[in-house]
Amino acid sequence: MEVIRSDEYKSRKEHRCNYCSGKIKKGVIYANAFIVDQGDSWTWKAHLHCMALTTMLGMDSWGDGITEELFEECVREDFDEHFSTAEKALMLFEHLKSEEEKPDESADN
Repeated sequence: MEVIRSDEYKSRKEHRCNYCSGKIKKGVIYANAFIVDQGDSWTWKAHLHCMALTTMLGMDSWGDGITEELFEECVREDFDEHFSTAEKALMLFEHLKSEEEKPDESADN
């Protein structure tokens, strides 16, 4: 798997995060990468907080990529280890997600 291009963009329309499958709202800064693997190519889009979580959990170095299911499983497991309940971890994740998805004040409406 080879990342040809990786940048951050301000969303001009709604997209879906390839990690959490949540909405990337218009006006939000998100990660965008163009990837090639064995003749196939695709664009990967993700919330910045989801990208930060992959780095924090050490998943950013996994060469074969991370599926939505694997991402969710790793986030749940890691936060469950660090907090007294999985509910606290999910609350933290939802808070990060909601903060990130607030559109930039300068976004066109």
